Amino acid sequence: DRKITSHKGLYSRLSCIGKPEGNPEPFRTIDKDVPRTFPENHFLHGEKDSKSSAAERLREVLYAYVHYDKQVQYCQGMNLVAAFLMISCPFQNEEVFWMLERLCHHPDYALQNLYGPQLELAFEFEYVLKKLLKSYLPKLSKALTKADEKCPMLPFGSMNVFAPKWVISLWSIVPANCAVRIWDIFFNEGHKMLYRVALYVLKHCQKDLLAKADDKSLDGGDYLEALSKLKKASYINSLEIWKDEDVCIQGIFKLTSGLKNSKISAYKKKFWKAKKKKQLELEMGQNIRKRNS
Repeated sequence: DRKITSHKGLYSRLSCIGKPEGNPEPFRTIDKDVPRTFPENHFLHGEKDSKSSAAERLREVLYAYVHYDKQVQYCQGMNLVAAFLMISCPFQNEEVFWMLERLCHHPDYALQNLYGPQLELAFEFEYVLKKLLKSYLPKLSKALTKADEKCPMLPFGSMNVFAPKWVISLWSIVPANCAVRIWDIFFNEGHKMLYRVALYVLKHCQKDLLAKADDKSLDGGDYLEALSKLKKASYINSLEIWKDEDVCIQGIFKLTSGLKNSKISAYKKKFWKAKKKKQLELEMGQNIRKRNS
């Protein structure tokens, strides 16, 4: 409300700009993403021919955000988050716009680092989740590490196949009854809840992944197929763990009861230290090549 009051009329002006001539990026990507955003949701896609339909209003919000936020603009996945906000706040385009802005720029969420051009928060999430896996699901952690060493088809590791997709969606891809509860806790806890849910999903999928991580399955491609399933929203949405939201939330907190922000922060610092070191080594290598050329 404070943002709307202090920036009175801004959303209206931004929404009137619309799409520039020539259909440049990222508007072209938005146009592709809107029809496939929660395609089964009747609220979003029930009035396909109407200019005032929820899908068209979602497009308007995303266009306006591109004009507003030159740092973030648009990244695939923002459509899911904006759509979930729109479903939760029907017919409130301006409120959805400013909630999206707060998610991106409030220090507790800082999603500009997730949806910005470098996708830094997605890689951070992947790194931290891999570290947490050692504590919470050690058997699975060992199996994934072993598979990464043996499988040349995974140059960035098993976790890279699905983890970025999960965090970019902020778990809006799960059934709405659970997504609402997850988001309520996310608004209170911040990033910790995203890790809690990821560990809970991996615990549920652990049996299948362990069975597919042997040498025979690696050679036959079964392991890669199992990983690929995890990045599909339709597969995650269909898991049995979401049937009862109370049981789901209890299970999430039971598994991750000892998870502390201090541990997550420590792993985040290690990620940025490793990233900085890697960048420094890369720059040093480039300088040496320049001197020798």
